[in-house]
Amino acid sequence: MKRTIEHPEGHAFGDFHTVHPPLVEELKQLEKISEKGISVLLSGETGTGKELLARAVHQNSARCNSNFIAINCASIPENLLESELFGHERGAFTSADAKKLGQLVLADSGTLFLDEIGELPISHQSKLLRALEDKAVQPVGSTKPVPTDFRLICATNRDLEEMIESAEFRSDLYYRICGFGVKIPPLRDRREDIDFLANYFLEKYAAESQTQVSGLSQSVRSQLTAYDWPGNGRELENVIRQAIILCEGDVVERVDLPSENQEASDTQTSLEASMAHPTATWERELIWRALQANDWHRERTAKALGVHRKTLYRKMVKYKITNSR
Repeated sequence: MKRTIEHPEGHAFGDFHTVHPPLVEELKQLEKISEKGISVLLSGETGTGKELLARAVHQNSARCNSNFIAINCASIPENLLESELFGHERGAFTSADAKKLGQLVLADSGTLFLDEIGELPISHQSKLLRALEDKAVQPVGSTKPVPTDFRLICATNRDLEEMIESAEFRSDLYYRICGFGVKIPPLRDRREDIDFLANYFLEKYAAESQTQVSGLSQSVRSQLTAYDWPGNGRELENVIRQAIILCEGDVVERVDLPSENQEASDTQTSLEASMAHPTATWERELIWRALQANDWHRERTAKALGVHRKTLYRKMVKYKITNSR
C-alpha cells in the first residue's frame, strides 16, 4: 500500500503535489479517509488533479490490488451510458449481439471512479443510487441483479448543490456519494504552488527526455506566476513539457514558453497585476487561441486544452466565441 510522501517544501499524495497549507491539511485527512472505504467526492475545475487524487485514494486503500475503473460520464453518449455502466444481455437492443458486463460489475472488489458525475443524466441517477444501496446492478434486458461491491469516488467541476436546487441532480444521490468531500482550489488561488509545480514538472520531464535543462530563468518564473492558468495544473504541466523540448540551453527562457505565456507585458509580471485581470478574460483568450491554432476543429482543440468536447462547447457559448471572434 502506497503512502503519502513528506517533502521539506511541500506534500505529495500519490502523484498530487502541493505546498498550499489548507490543501496540505485536506490531503492528510484524505489519506486517513482512504483507508476507511467510504465514498469520496472531489470537486474542482478541469485540470486541478481530481483523477490523480482518486488514484491515490485507491492505492492507499485495502482495494489497491483490485481494479481501478475510471469512467467519464460526459464522454459517453447518453443512449450508450446505461449499457456502459450497468451492462446488457444479448438481444437487449438491436446491436446487442453479445452479453456485456457493465463497468460497475468490472469494478467489483476494486474502485469505481465516476468523473464528471454532474453530467450523469437524471434518468440514470436513480439506477446508480439503487445499485449503490443494493450493491447489485440490473443489466439492460435482464431481470436478475448482479452483485458487485466497489469503493466509489466521484469528481465534478460543477456545483452539485446548485444542480440539486435546479432539479438537475438528485439530493439523495448527492448525500450517498459525498461520504467525504474535497474541494481543490484552482491554481490561480494557490499561487505558491505554481513555482513549486513548475520545478516538479521540470525535474520530471527533463529526466524523462534526458536533456540538459536544469532550471527556469527568473523572467520565466515571473511569467508563470503572473498567469491565471485556466487549465490549472494540467496546463502548467503541458507548458513545462513543451518548454523543455524547445529549450536549447540548460535554463528555460521566456522565448521557450508558448505564445500565450510569453505575451503578458512586463507590467503584468507581479501577482497584483495578474489578479487585476478577470479569469474569464484569460480563459476566453486561451480558448480562442487554441481554436485558431487548430483551425477551429473542436475535437482537436478540446484535446489540446485537456478538456472534454462538451466542456469546450459550453465555454464557447458562455464567452460567445465564434470564428469572427
